[in-house]
Amino acid sequence: MDFGQLDLTLDRPEEVRCRKRFRPIIKEFGNQTKFSREELEGLLIIYYKLTKDQHMDRKYFRRVMYTMLNFQNDVLIDRIFSAFDRNNKLVVTMDSWIIGMSIFLRGDLIERIKFCFSVYD
Repeated sequence: MDFGQLDLTLDRPEEVRCRKRFRPIIKEFGNQTKFSREELEGLLIIYYKLTKDQHMDRKYFRRVMYTMLNFQNDVLIDRIFSAFDRNNKLVVTMDSWIIGMSIFLRGDLIERIKFCFSVYD
């Protein structure tokens, strides 16, 4: 099923490649998050466009938080980065991006409280 072009800055063949590549990830995380399929595709395309198949390091994560969410506090952003980086790899992987954004944007009260605790722990 085609939902139309998600991102007009990607050419059609690149978007098709992304969708094909992301299909198993969407299937895996579809039931673990509160995002729709289209929202997951959108988050994955954002991550892809930001990283171009690399991982997001702390410095780049800071820039993303500054520009996308208008966060200005470096200490807080570093703590959020650490909460996203559950495996202590010093990068935010695609999987940790999805899980982190799911809690950050769509988490219920309990999930957000646990996230806040992990940020300040």
